[in-house]
Amino acid sequence: AKEGYCYSTIRVLVLTTVLRQAQEAGVELTAAQRDLAERMITRSDNGATETPLAQGGRDEVQRAAGLVGMTSTQIDEGWWGFWRTVPSDLSLMVDVVLSSDRVLDGARRTVARFLMADVVPSQRWGVFAPESRGVHVAAKNGWGPLPDGYRLNSTGWVIADDREYVLSILSRSTAGFSHGRRTINEVAGICHAAMADGLA
Repeated sequence: AKEGYCYSTIRVLVLTTVLRQAQEAGVELTAAQRDLAERMITRSDNGATETPLAQGGRDEVQRAAGLVGMTSTQIDEGWWGFWRTVPSDLSLMVDVVLSSDRVLDGARRTVARFLMADVVPSQRWGVFAPESRGVHVAAKNGWGPLPDGYRLNSTGWVIADDREYVLSILSRSTAGFSHGRRTINEVAGICHAAMADGLA
């Protein structure tokens, strides 16, 4: 339940904001919006995140957070990577965006799911770690250095033959990025195994 910086996990909420605005207007994303969405989610492109924020405004992102029910996520005037959240809010975000019609209709949920499943290989860690034949993941990671170590966060949806769940992890590694990535991968693996054994 501990609060932490969002880093790139919050891009999912930015994408949700763009999709919701298009849904309310009764239009599809433009080619430019689709390109920005792909770069933002699959490659963690900072510029592709800044553009929809500048166009739509942080108030619209806050409104989307309210529709999702992210009551413990703080959206302020600072850099979006330093907005603060808790794992339960991230899990709610993923669950609502990918499997509920509360905020997005089926077609727009499909857009979000496909993008989150198409993240580039170098960023497929954390919740992606159990990914293998028969295990499919749609997720978004976030990371960045601070004076006391790296923050590595991961949130996503996992489906396999015998289980389906949403998992969010916020972590701090005082031993650097690689150590943090190994650790968060192991945590995700433990959770995946526990779900298979019916322990969670």
